[in-house]
Amino acid sequence: MTLPPDVPGEVLGHRVIGVLGAGATARVLLAVTPDGREVALKRVHPHLASNPDARARLRREAEYLSHVAGDGVVELLRVLEDERDLALALQLERGPSLARVLDEARAQSSAIPTERALAWARSTLRALARMHAAGVVHADVNPRNVLTRDEVAVVLVDFGFAGPPSGSGPIRGTIGYLAPEQAAGGASPASDVYAAGVMLWELLRLERYRQTTNPAALLAALPGEAPRALDVGRPDLAPYAGPVRALLATAPLARPTARDAAALLSGFG
Repeated sequence: MTLPPDVPGEVLGHRVIGVLGAGATARVLLAVTPDGREVALKRVHPHLASNPDARARLRREAEYLSHVAGDGVVELLRVLEDERDLALALQLERGPSLARVLDEARAQSSAIPTERALAWARSTLRALARMHAAGVVHADVNPRNVLTRDEVAVVLVDFGFAGPPSGSGPIRGTIGYLAPEQAAGGASPASDVYAAGVMLWELLRLERYRQTTNPAALLAALPGEAPRALDVGRPDLAPYAGPVRALLATAPLARPTARDAAALLSGFG
């Protein structure tokens, strides 16, 4: 794998062999530890390395990862830092993201097996239930941040927006997966459940839940947005329409908890 010109061959004692992804604050690198183990290295962008806010955000991510460590959450191995650099060494998860699974299924017009989609949703919700019990909201549940381990289990990654529940503040998350109440900012356990519901809807139908990509239009429509029916034109999905609608309820208090949502979906497949 050829490295981009702006990616060094070594970062904080780790040999870099590839790029796995990038966000506004950090880039995720495929790297090898001094003892030969491959890891995912989430490194603050060099131009932000001296920015206190960027460094504090990555340190907070490490704190929340440590707080919710366990099944269904990517494992934090080490925090690596010097005066010029900061990175998180994370367990390398080799399975594709649900975003990639969706892209490939859409490209091939090939349905994702219903039992598999439901199993991945249950695995996501169980991981979220554990996090919520620990007082942490992920706040950015979307197919890019859910990696598959096999045909039934997933692991949540990218805790850059994670934190305690809040009712207002800056908008956190990916706009296509925001819950209606998130138009006012903040995030809650119910917001995570809603995002998981959107993700499941998309896995079952292979369509995008929200068809417009205009951020302003999406935010304006959020507060009064009603759930989209799962089974319109798809009678085969009718058995799952009720549970999915519950996850997508407009009012946060009308949604099941992550734990209850996982149990609700356990009646299928």
